[in-house]
Amino acid sequence: MVDFTEIAATVSNVIAAEGLGAPVALTRKTPGAYDAATGVAAVTTTVANVFGTVEEVRGRELMLGLAQAGDKRVSIPAAQLSAAPAPGDSLTVLAVNYVVVRVETVTGGAVAILYVLTCRVA
Repeated sequence: MVDFTEIAATVSNVIAAEGLGAPVALTRKTPGAYDAATGVAAVTTTVANVFGTVEEVRGRELMLGLAQAGDKRVSIPAAQLSAAPAPGDSLTVLAVNYVVVRVETVTGGAVAILYVLTCRVA
């Protein structure tokens, strides 16, 4: 029987190894409870510092309109995150800020192994 949790951990270890992945900061802002007195909802900011691989988007994605020139594909091991990334999250890679526009999840069975993010310069 294949242990996909073990495979997810291995993917995380390989990408986090020195020289194979770049440091990535994934930021999510989540609105909290609405305060009627102030008229504002509190916002909770969560930052996950992880490692990921960064590459240019492929020509096919550009031709199909799934990405724009200058977009990046950032692959982050699922084992490094407590929650899946979502469109609208922010990503900082090598001091450049991006916004996540699309998320693909690579799974094995019911286990998330890798998140592949299409990111655009913010």
